[in-house]
Amino acid sequence: MQLFFIYKSNNDGFFIKESNNVYYNKHSLINYLNCLCLSNGSTLKGRIGSVKYLLKIIQKPPILISLNKNIILLPIYSIYGSETLMFNYYMIDNYKIISENCTRIYFINGEYEDFNFNYRILNKQIVRIKNYLSKLLL
Repeated sequence: MQLFFIYKSNNDGFFIKESNNVYYNKHSLINYLNCLCLSNGSTLKGRIGSVKYLLKIIQKPPILISLNKNIILLPIYSIYGSETLMFNYYMIDNYKIISENCTRIYFINGEYEDFNFNYRILNKQIVRIKNYLSKLLL
């Protein structure tokens, strides 16, 4: 599975972008994330707790699903909100500012897409995950 990003725009399910396919899941995003975590050795609460503890952060912690499967989710908005957007760290090749509230993300498969959020949010999340991985892997 090459999970690129997850997008939820209301309380009725969410979309998952994998490679060249987009899937709709009508179930709870939190349950889906918890199942991903459980199938890789921990709960969602445990993954979030680890990041919060090691990085001393409260909001929007990155979610390490699996290092072996290259899945670390970087939330742009809270995963508990009605609108959620999160990217898999390992699928991002590059990113740049298009405008103040528009960020272009280049994925490792050569595709790119523009998203309506400030570049600084993604940049902050990438710095966080690099710090987390350095603390976790030492």
